[in-house]
Amino acid sequence: MVLFDELWFGSYGGCFISDAFTLGCDRYREQFEQLVADEGFVAEYTALCKRYAPFSAELSPVEAALPSPVEACHVPWNASALIGCALVGARLQKGVAHMGARYADEALLAARVCHELGLPLHMFLSKEAGAISSLIEQLELLGVNVDTKMCAEIFDLPEMYAFQAWVSDADASHLINVRANCGAYPQANIALAFSRTFGERVLAAAGDADRIVIPIRSGSTAAGILTALSDSAKTQVVCIECDTAEDMVQELDSYCGAFTKVMRNRLEDRVIAPYLAYAEDEGRVARVAVAPADVDFSIKAEQPLSLQSRAALTWACEHPAEGRTVVVTGDARWGTIV
Repeated sequence: MVLFDELWFGSYGGCFISDAFTLGCDRYREQFEQLVADEGFVAEYTALCKRYAPFSAELSPVEAALPSPVEACHVPWNASALIGCALVGARLQKGVAHMGARYADEALLAARVCHELGLPLHMFLSKEAGAISSLIEQLELLGVNVDTKMCAEIFDLPEMYAFQAWVSDADASHLINVRANCGAYPQANIALAFSRTFGERVLAAAGDADRIVIPIRSGSTAAGILTALSDSAKTQVVCIECDTAEDMVQELDSYCGAFTKVMRNRLEDRVIAPYLAYAEDEGRVARVAVAPADVDFSIKAEQPLSLQSRAALTWACEHPAEGRTVVVTGDARWGTIV
C-alpha cells in the first residue's frame, strides 16, 4: 500500500488547521506507515473488503453504432477508504471515530464495520439520508451515535461536521474519510492510498483501454485509478460531472483542512479530491461537465445506473475516439438526491 507523502499535490492539499494539531497529524502519518508495513494489518484490511465490500466487475459492450468500441465496466461503489480508515482507528485504539455520510449505504457499511472492530462511531448524516427512519433505527441498533440535526438545520455538509468534531479532540478521536477529497494532511493522502487499491481492481477488470471515462462527484475513485496507472501508460482519462444543482461555479478554497477545487452555489459544495485537481492541472485528466438535460437515457444498461454514469456513457458515445473506450459505471445509490 502506497502512502502519497506529499504535503502538496501541486497547489492542492496541505494542512489547513491550527499549528496545535499539526504534530498530531505528523504522528498519524508515522502510525499509518507502521501499520501498513504490518502484514497482519494488510491481511485484515483485505479480509474486511472481501467481506463487506466484495469487488466485482461486469464488462459489457454499449449498444450504439460507433466507429470504435465503447464498453461499460460496472463496479460497486468505492468503500476502500471507509474500511481502511475505520481499521486504522481501531488499531490505534481511538476512543471514538467521527464520520460524515452522504449516502445511506456508506452509513450502514461504516456502522457494521465499526461494530465488528469495536470502534465507537459518531456519524453525521446528510439531509437526505437523515430522513430515512429505518436507516437511523439500524444505525442505532449497531451502537452509532447519529446526528441528523446539523445537516437538516444548517449546511448539508456531513463531512465538514465530522472534521470539526475530530478537531475538537484530535488526540483521542479519529476521522473516517469516506473519500479522498477532504481532511488535513495526511488524512486525504491516506484515503487516497486506500482508494488506489480500488483503482487497481478497476484497471484489472477494465483491461487495456485507450481511454477510460469515469463519472465523478468528488473524484476519489478517479484519483485512485490515476494513481494506479503506470507512469508509462498512455491511457486518456476523462472525468464526467453531472450536477443537478443549478449555478454551480468552481472556486479554490481550503475545505476541511485541504486546499482544492470546489464546485458550489449558495447551498451546495461539491469538493474535488486534491490529487485529481492536481492531475487536471498537469494535463493527465480532463474534466467535462454534462448537463442533466443532455443525458441520453435510451442507452441500454443492465443495472440501475446513477445519473453520473449515464452522463458518462452519453459523452463517450457522442465523442468517439480511436481505440477502445471503457466507461466506468456504478449504481444509483440509496439515500441521496442523485
